Amino acid sequence: MDLGTQADSRSGCSLSMPDANSEYRRALMERDRVRILLTTCSNVVSRGDLNEIAIEALRGMPHFVDCCGGGIIILSPDAREIKLLKLTGTLASLSENAIESAFRNGRLAETANRGYAQHAERFLSSDEAFHRQLGDVVAAAARASRLSGFVLAARPPGSARFTEDDLELILTLGRAIAVSADNSHLVRATLDNEQRMRELLWRLVDLEENERRRVAGEIHDWMSSQFMDFYYGLRHLQELYTQGGTIPAQRLLELTKAARQCADDMRHFMNRLHPTVIDDFGFVTVLKEHVAALRQRGYFAIKLTAPEDDCGQLSREINMTLLRVLEEATANIRTHAAASQVDISFQLDRGEAVLTIRDDGRGFDPRVCERGHFGIFYMHERVKACGGVLTLRSNPSHGSFLEVRLPIS
Repeated sequence: MDLGTQADSRSGCSLSMPDANSEYRRALMERDRVRILLTTCSNVVSRGDLNEIAIEALRGMPHFVDCCGGGIIILSPDAREIKLLKLTGTLASLSENAIESAFRNGRLAETANRGYAQHAERFLSSDEAFHRQLGDVVAAAARASRLSGFVLAARPPGSARFTEDDLELILTLGRAIAVSADNSHLVRATLDNEQRMRELLWRLVDLEENERRRVAGEIHDWMSSQFMDFYYGLRHLQELYTQGGTIPAQRLLELTKAARQCADDMRHFMNRLHPTVIDDFGFVTVLKEHVAALRQRGYFAIKLTAPEDDCGQLSREINMTLLRVLEEATANIRTHAAASQVDISFQLDRGEAVLTIRDDGRGFDPRVCERGHFGIFYMHERVKACGGVLTLRSNPSHGSFLEVRLPIS
């Protein structure tokens, strides 16, 4: 026993295993077609790129099937388009248009759906001179869970036609190509999904930071000056009291009103963060209060159409989603649209809560998102999380239309 075999015995293997390349070379020398095919299929399945899959398959096929030309066709997941087309040898003179025509006319597509190999020279071209140069051609089709593909093989004129064994070997290679292409597609889709998830995570982080910045700014703008006025007022009264002076009753009344105003502003601000009334009375009540506040500020005229109440049919998640979309949409109209009229409608329609907001403002292109502005994205993702659909239509100078449909159940 040699040293290599001894090492394998100690690791639990009775025989040493030659590497794949030496096995492949031995199979070539012995003209062992099945072993060459298995090695080729193994190499094909190990590739992660469609172009590499095709190159590996075309490199190995002439060693287990006598042919002078080969081709690989890989179709899209819906089998309506050709994702990859690679031709070698005598088949290289085929134009892509010939392949496209054969596929569009249903001839190659029929082979793909049946998943077998057949003589297919008449599928590829109607040019008699071409066929005199080409000889016998077979097309083998195979489908994996998502992708399907073809293997084409050609022999020169005057040579023997492909046998049943040849067709079976080519079809086996086709199945390996379909599986490998399917794996490549799944890996690419997984990587794309991971990239989208990373982008979504960073957008959510950015949204959170922007929201904290906005809250901090509103606290500063709303509360700081009032608290400072209140503080200096109390300090002045303290100085008067310390010096034995008389404390003006009017000044005490003003400070009392200032304290009450601070309390009201704080309550209003807390309600903006999370309105407790929505938990107790539902979205319709909050909707009416929100519209009343907008009317009081006089940003634009508002027409509201809504039921008396939602009869407690909406869950907390639905209520909060509708509220956040309402706040974001009206804030965008107030900030960017320069609208004079806004129509807001809410209804319960066949198991759905439907909120629509329409304005006559300057409009915009919904496909363009300015850097740092994620309001539309935020609304879409929030509605999607509740199983709903958000529709947004707008054109420059023609206003905007937003509709949210959320399943009540």
